[in-house]
Amino acid sequence: MTGRDEQRSFWRAIAAGQSSEEAALEAGVSQPVGTRLFRKAGGMPPAMFKSSATALSGLVEREEITLLMVQGHSIREIGRRLGRSAATISRELRRNAATRSGGLEYQASTAQWHADRLDRRPKLTKLALNTTLRTYVEERLARCRRGPEQRSRRSRFPLCESAGEGLSTRPSPQLPATRSLAQYPQP
Repeated sequence: MTGRDEQRSFWRAIAAGQSSEEAALEAGVSQPVGTRLFRKAGGMPPAMFKSSATALSGLVEREEITLLMVQGHSIREIGRRLGRSAATISRELRRNAATRSGGLEYQASTAQWHADRLDRRPKLTKLALNTTLRTYVEERLARCRRGPEQRSRRSRFPLCESAGEGLSTRPSPQLPATRSLAQYPQP
C-alpha cells in the first residue's frame, strides 16, 4: 500500500505529463504500483489529490495571513498582498477562527490542522459506489466504436431522427417572414 505522500507525488508527476511508469519511479514506488494507481483512478487524480484553485497553499500562506491580521491590515489588503481574492481570505478566516475566547482569533497552525484533517477524507466516486451504474457505463463504452474525444462530443439530444424531419415548409413564428403565406404549399 502506498502512502499519501507517494500518491500525491505520483499524481503531481502525472499532471506534469509523465507516463504512469515514470511517475511511479519519481514517487518512489514500483512501476506496477504506478500502473495500478493510474488504472484504479481511471487516469484522473482522485479528488483528495486535486488542489483547489481557491485553496490556500499551506502553512506559510496561513502564517502570512496571521501576521497581516495582527498588523491590522484589512481582508482586501491581505488578499491583494497574497494574490488571492478577498472572498478566499474571508472564507479562510471564517472557517478557521477560534471562537472559544468570544472573539474571532485566527491561528495558522490550527487552520492548517483543520485543512489536513479535511484533506484526509477520501470521497469515492459514483462509479465506485454504484456497481449498477459502473456496469452500465462499461457496457456502453465497450459497444461504442469511437474514441474518447468523439464520445465526449456526441450530442446528448439528437436534433432530428432523419434528414427530412428537421426541415419544415411551414413558416416558423421565431423566424422573420420573408415570403407571404400564399407561396407555401398547403397540405
